[in-house]
Amino acid sequence: MSGEKTTTIRWDEPVAAGPATFIFEGHPEFAHVEGEIISVEQTRLQDLDAEHEGGLKAHYPLMPEVAQLSRVSFRVHAAR
Repeated sequence: MSGEKTTTIRWDEPVAAGPATFIFEGHPEFAHVEGEIISVEQTRLQDLDAEHEGGLKAHYPLMPEVAQLSRVSFRVHAAR
């Protein structure tokens, strides 16, 4: 929510550049933050470093080894 994080990697989730509302499910108040998706680039699971790959496999346990991923660049504007 601080704006420090500016990229994320997603699998099997449609994402497009433009205005967005980010929802922080782990936040005590289930915070919503307005922002925008700046760009979406395609990458492959096998091209990530071991740390990123492990985190994604934990988040998406059904993701195949040959997964195509979206590297999403974004910025947040303000919490509401």
